[in-house]
Amino acid sequence: YAGTVVGGALDEHRATVFFDADRLSQVINFAETGIRVLGTTGELGVGACVKLGGKAGKVVEKGKKGWWSVRLEGEAELRSARAGKLTVLGRKILVLTAGGRVATVLERKQRGWFDVELDGNVNDEGGAFERKSMRRPMFAPGQ
Repeated sequence: YAGTVVGGALDEHRATVFFDADRLSQVINFAETGIRVLGTTGELGVGACVKLGGKAGKVVEKGKKGWWSVRLEGEAELRSARAGKLTVLGRKILVLTAGGRVATVLERKQRGWFDVELDGNVNDEGGAFERKSMRRPMFAPGQ
């Protein structure tokens, strides 16, 4: 199974993991044998596909003091931008709900609302794979 750690570590050995294949989440103890963390995807770095000012491009270099060099599609000249101005394309945004579910953010709405799809688990927050609108207080602290 491939999965993504969501919401950071619960303690020094455990974290909530969202599994890609079945879209279920589970608390995993990484101190157990046979579990390896292989790395992350969808992160900002050299080679990442990004959007800057409405145009797609690719990061070609990490510069000094937090600046990134980006080559936008159809442009010969490199552009420089800080990380906050770049949107990594193809990245899923996963958050933990207050009830411990993993939710995939589908869209950010106005006034602090988010459209999300819940994981394959079921609890009082909703059914398996249910799509719903949630506000930030409905997410776990720090999300």
